[in-house]
Amino acid sequence: MKIMNMGKKLSDLFPKRKFGKWENVPSSFGNVFYGKDGAVYNRGDAFSVDDKRLPFILGSAPVIGELIPRSSWGSSLANLLTKTSWDKLRHPIIEKHSNSCQACGTKKNTLDVHEIWNYEFLSDDNDKPLNWGIQHLEGLVCVCKECHEMFHLGLAYSNNRLDEVMERLRAINGWTPTAAQKYCNEVFDRWDEASKIHWILDLSGISHPDGGLTIAKKWEINGNGFLIANTGRITSKTMITNINWKFYGEKEWRDATIYKPTITPPTPKNKGKKVPESLDI
Repeated sequence: MKIMNMGKKLSDLFPKRKFGKWENVPSSFGNVFYGKDGAVYNRGDAFSVDDKRLPFILGSAPVIGELIPRSSWGSSLANLLTKTSWDKLRHPIIEKHSNSCQACGTKKNTLDVHEIWNYEFLSDDNDKPLNWGIQHLEGLVCVCKECHEMFHLGLAYSNNRLDEVMERLRAINGWTPTAAQKYCNEVFDRWDEASKIHWILDLSGISHPDGGLTIAKKWEINGNGFLIANTGRITSKTMITNINWKFYGEKEWRDATIYKPTITPPTPKNKGKKVPESLDI
């Protein structure tokens, strides 16, 4: 099994224009911006674009994100976990950023926590693409409702808000209209490809204060070790790797299924054996 080269990362294809000057920060976002650890930036103050506390609108990193593949809909942490388990992950992030949006730097009474994912396509030893890949959780960010839409362009399109959302994204990243349109086309093209296969979750990028994740009641496990739930529009299917977990009501943690890029992930039924290249989930 090998990792396929699927081209450059979005951040390499669509870097943010470094603002450097306050006049380049759109006035529509206000004059006061809040960052990590209680940092406050007033319009006109001197600041470094490399300050790690900056909200995205002032920093050098762009606001970008892969769209969730259709085949992975319903498998977010917010949907997988009990409310208590999810709250223990998201509340510290919101507190760390003093109830401010990491994208636009605005203080809000209510913030969402968005999951940043990266998608790894795999092939067999003969370079034949597998029908499954690894969905890596790279981090969690707290964002306001308006900025959260920038990570869900498919939903924005369905809600007839794509133009407004893309304009906000363009303003925060300092992109030209042409660059913004290229980005929109690119993420939808990637979404089409990613939606053709199934995805297994790699959650090694987080740790939970409880020592593992508590899965909500609506999920059950099938004979091949995959979690399945009817989440409304669709039946969601996934597998969790690289973190301990248990179902709501269970006392003991289930041992983490381990995935590394150089090996095929074992399941409870074939632990230590090679998973078939055509994965039956």
